[in-house]
Amino acid sequence: MTIINTTDLTSNPKKYFDLAGAEQVLVRHGRKLVELVIKENKTLQKAVPLNPSPSNDPYFDNPENIKELNRRIALIESNQAEFITVDKNNIDEFFSWKK
Repeated sequence: MTIINTTDLTSNPKKYFDLAGAEQVLVRHGRKLVELVIKENKTLQKAVPLNPSPSNDPYFDNPENIKELNRRIALIESNQAEFITVDKNNIDEFFSWKK
């Protein structure tokens, strides 16, 4: 086990990230100890950023889903999105499967 401070980590991050792959590395941050954990991330191989879901929802691991979300966000930001208001008067129409 190696215990370092934040200055050590910032001055030589590669050294401590590599070391964390072989042994436990703790970073002293004030009164807390933060452990460096190396975790393989297969989504990086697909050029998808880390899963943004707090629950690690696998939906966000699919690059096509991220692409579609980004497309829809761009539509909203450019004021080209169509918004639908659902209320008790048109909810059956909105959920057309409910007949």
